[in-house]
Amino acid sequence: LIAYNSIDHEFLELTKDYEVRLMANDRVLMKSSEKQDSASGMEITGLYLGEGVTAENGEYTSTDKGGIFVFGPYFKLSQGSYDVTLDVELISGSSETPGYVEIAGNGGTDKYDVVKFTMDDFKDGKHSVKLHMEAPVDISRIELRVEAAKGVVLKISDVRLNIGQEAE
Repeated sequence: LIAYNSIDHEFLELTKDYEVRLMANDRVLMKSSEKQDSASGMEITGLYLGEGVTAENGEYTSTDKGGIFVFGPYFKLSQGSYDVTLDVELISGSSETPGYVEIAGNGGTDKYDVVKFTMDDFKDGKHSVKLHMEAPVDISRIELRVEAAKGVVLKISDVRLNIGQEAE
């Protein structure tokens, strides 16, 4: 299990079986529980939603209006290596580039990784995405941004942060 130490702003490996939640302004930003092993990472929750976006059971579905439909949750990461993984499903529509996902920090001014989707990425309508970032120093206001193209409806789920992963 992985825990976030809000005093020292760092993640810790835990040996006890209990749920850990990273909280900010009464929002749960990430959580790990005894049902998860450390290899599966922490579930990123507390994402902010664009207008008209639906959220149910950790799944976020865009509208067909286009634009960033999920962003946040704005937390601090200590120096290190990180992976963010998520599943993307193409619900409807078509575009040369149906959308993208990126990791940004410091209020969006720093971009750490971007993955743009193509229609070929969606095997059976689904696509698993992995973003990688190296944080040479502590970084504030980390956020995940997911955008859908106009006329395309995307659904994301199983958004996770993995710590100490190697770049592929």
